[in-house]
Amino acid sequence: MSRWSAELVWDRDLGIPCAGAESSDGVGLLAGDPEAVVERVFVSLDPSPDALKGAIAAGAQVLLTHHPAFLDPLKRLAPAPGSKGVPYDAVRAGIALVSCHTNLDRAPEGADALPLVLGTPVLAPLELGAQPVTLVITYALSD
Repeated sequence: MSRWSAELVWDRDLGIPCAGAESSDGVGLLAGDPEAVVERVFVSLDPSPDALKGAIAAGAQVLLTHHPAFLDPLKRLAPAPGSKGVPYDAVRAGIALVSCHTNLDRAPEGADALPLVLGTPVLAPLELGAQPVTLVITYALSD
């Protein structure tokens, strides 16, 4: 039985550091005990109630998702319907929530993973480097 710090799972074991994420993103350990023993990890795109049910059924100690359960700090951790209740329900079930969002998107290994699984060629990154993305809006003046 290994003792992992869920916070270091991506940094140490997969080489995708949390430091590569956007500053406003929620990555790494979002909820749970960083010193908990981890034997099973349930992976899902989103931290949905169904994903949490799957993690519980699988006997997982971590629900690892791409999208974070929350971006803004929680004001309260309490029962709630739908996805808003996942953090409370996960902590209550003893399941840590770990997210790898923009750090995974920006890592070359992460960006290439989906095309490689689908058997499509990797042509070029959608975004280069860790520079902030700027939204450019163009408009025409009316006469």
